[in-house]
Amino acid sequence: FSLNKMTIAKTLFTELVTKNPDDGESWFALAQIAYDSVEIEESIAILERLSKNSVFRNKALHKLANIYYAQQQFDKSLVVINALLQTSRLDTKAIQLKAKNLIALKQTKDAKHQLDILLGMWGDDARKLFELSQLQLKVNDAVSAEKSLEMAYSIEPQALPIIIDIIKVKIRLNKLTQASALLLKGEKAGYKDNIYLTILKGDVEVAKNNASAAFNYYLKALNKDDSNIIALVKLSQVSHLKALSNKFITKLTSLVEKYPERAILRHTFADHLFKQNKLEQARFQYQRLIMQDIPSEKRAWALNNLAIIHQRENSFQAAVDVSKQAFAMLPNPVIIDTLGWSCGKRTRLSEAGFQYAFY
Repeated sequence: FSLNKMTIAKTLFTELVTKNPDDGESWFALAQIAYDSVEIEESIAILERLSKNSVFRNKALHKLANIYYAQQQFDKSLVVINALLQTSRLDTKAIQLKAKNLIALKQTKDAKHQLDILLGMWGDDARKLFELSQLQLKVNDAVSAEKSLEMAYSIEPQALPIIIDIIKVKIRLNKLTQASALLLKGEKAGYKDNIYLTILKGDVEVAKNNASAAFNYYLKALNKDDSNIIALVKLSQVSHLKALSNKFITKLTSLVEKYPERAILRHTFADHLFKQNKLEQARFQYQRLIMQDIPSEKRAWALNNLAIIHQRENSFQAAVDVSKQAFAMLPNPVIIDTLGWSCGKRTRLSEAGFQYAFY
């Protein structure tokens, strides 16, 4: 089993449970082998059998609840968890999984109640408090997430993930002075010039509506690591002003020349040029982009924007041809609209009408 020789392991474990039907650990191993082999129903059947044995009940129910959660059968997972909690109210793993299921089912109020219970039980464990904050953010409870992270930070003030997330929450709550103070403490704790702290400095400036300062921080991060997607995207987002746009275009021009195979770079560059109405340059980048190996949805949006460029350049036949390709990949209302306009501009109104009728 440990060597991942599952066929042999299954045969041996099956022999063991045949000779000793009460060999729980062998049954658990068989359940795991079945799950790893995507024989989900067999795994569930084994665990349900084990859950009827008082010795193995809790372990079996935990595994069952996790399987149902992984299979996105959240209601079934909740039923199993509630059975667990009937006999063990303080089972934090069960409470945490219950909260996850309630979040998945969009039962936010009940999920928050479970998370509040965990806060009282995990108050001295920085790692658990960090996990708790992630769940609290999923239910848009930034205030509680801030509390959890502050508790975690007081326990482990040098843990970088905690430092990063507490600053993010402070920014989200517009507590910018506190965020800046934490950034300074983070640098003094040994993380000076850390890329993610540099990006967070940019986020603080964005919250202050200081696009120019934010641009400089994001550019500094990208210069340090030109494969950092977060820095790239954020740099693009603040580059709407003409002066910043020119700097962004200069930077991206050098990057796409250096890394022509990086589709995310070219797509970000093409979208920026498109938004800045630099149509000839955008067309060139989109044409290069659709020759690369990219997901069909991203290809469809690139083709859609390329069709719009053809429209604006009065190349209506090209717009129709390209928008048809986009429509075939992703019949989204926006793409349908582009196709309809392209057909209409080419005076083939009947075809445009057909597309709208189809939608």
